[in-house]
Amino acid sequence: MNGIFRHHYRLAAVIGLGILICAAVCLLPVKIPCEVSAVGRLMPCRKWVLARADNGALMSTLIDYRSGRVKDQAVFRFSGDGISTFCARQRQDRCRSLCAGDTIGYIRSSALEESLASLDRELVDARAALLADSSGDKREAIREHEQELAYARAEASLERQILVRLKELYERDLISALEYEQAEGNVNLLDQAVEIARARLDNARSGRKPTLLDLDRARVDALCREVATVRQRASAFTLVCPISGCLTQPGSPDTLITVEDTTGTVSVVLIKASDRHRIPLHTSVKVRSGIDGSAGSGTIRQVGNNTHLVNGEAVVTAVVDMAEMPDSWGVGITTRCEITAYPMTALEWFHYFTVSMGM
Repeated sequence: MNGIFRHHYRLAAVIGLGILICAAVCLLPVKIPCEVSAVGRLMPCRKWVLARADNGALMSTLIDYRSGRVKDQAVFRFSGDGISTFCARQRQDRCRSLCAGDTIGYIRSSALEESLASLDRELVDARAALLADSSGDKREAIREHEQELAYARAEASLERQILVRLKELYERDLISALEYEQAEGNVNLLDQAVEIARARLDNARSGRKPTLLDLDRARVDALCREVATVRQRASAFTLVCPISGCLTQPGSPDTLITVEDTTGTVSVVLIKASDRHRIPLHTSVKVRSGIDGSAGSGTIRQVGNNTHLVNGEAVVTAVVDMAEMPDSWGVGITTRCEITAYPMTALEWFHYFTVSMGM
């Protein structure tokens, strides 16, 4: 009996001592180093994408992965008239370097080209008419106007003879008043045509009047301005590269051009939303390749605030600014990151463990 009692006493003492040790460890202000594991993907510091939308418009998007924002976005829409096509300035070879401001290509609009050609023709005609009216030989024009006047006079004379005969018939009640009035109206119209032809001939003989020359000059000036406006619109359809970088293979058939700025590389990682408060900015990160396990390093640049669901789990996006990595690593590879988090006491760690396990 005494042996059994002593055995139970020792067991209780060991259990009590263990509880005291655990309580002491939990209550001690000793901090335990902690890390947060996350999976990410290597991305360039900036990327510019030119893509075609479903409605035929072109979308230009500049993404800054370091800040996690879309820096610039533009949409080029075209009218339904004519055909609009994108023409690359030169062959876009993969891995070819580009500088900011380099011309990528331009957009051809058949409606715009037809409008410009029509305006150019009108401008040529207007300048030729102005030159002919202000100076030069007018003998051909005078001869033409003389012929028009002679024809108008002959036609008016014939119609007047017909009117005389119709008047005699009207006075004898052989035709109606309506027929006579119609013939009389035709004679008046032909007399007006004779006066118009005579005025045109006088203008041709005396030269273009100053007021009419001013109108011709104003028309030429207006056409010049309109042509300049259309050319300016056409030049606005020239696309230039907004960043310096390297051309890469487009990710989809709708993507026309992709330029990546590889002067810096980041790893975009997804971390649990519950771990967000545990990660300080500029903390160190151990990065390993998801392909061969080779190691690199970096620091946390930012942790996002927006929460979204991935496979039913709430996550936020963090950006790791890569400081060192093997040359074999390329944009797009999967990375496994061990992020240095705030240290925790044993009690805090126990609480975090129970919450993460759903206990």
